[in-house]
Amino acid sequence: MGLAEKRATATLKEKFEGEWKKKVYSAAKCEIPIEVSWDTIVKEGTSDSAEEAFSQIFVNTLESAFQRICTDDMSKEAVKEGVKKITITNSGAHHSFLGDGLSFKNGILVMDHRFTNVDQLEERVRAVVNSISAAL
Repeated sequence: MGLAEKRATATLKEKFEGEWKKKVYSAAKCEIPIEVSWDTIVKEGTSDSAEEAFSQIFVNTLESAFQRICTDDMSKEAVKEGVKKITITNSGAHHSFLGDGLSFKNGILVMDHRFTNVDQLEERVRAVVNSISAAL
């Protein structure tokens, strides 16, 4: 990881700990632990688009998905009890949440997505909603 990627990662961490995590918590109606594999997120050559990509792929997807799931007391309680942790990574292997890029097992939502297909929010949201809703 070069200096540009390190700077981009530092900016993402700051925004994530500041405003972005709060957006997810607000939508989920609870504070779900979120672990980000920061050393994998910003790949070489993606530092210029890292902020928009991370926000769209992970933050906006989670916020929108939890807004759709948490519509009543039953669903809010199910999320609070059933979603134990969210893990965010960018192994570079997945360009969508279809297939192995997304899993929800034993209360842990794993999101693995590279910085491509940024504008496919609806596809990502549906995948997260379907994965969590089916297991709760």
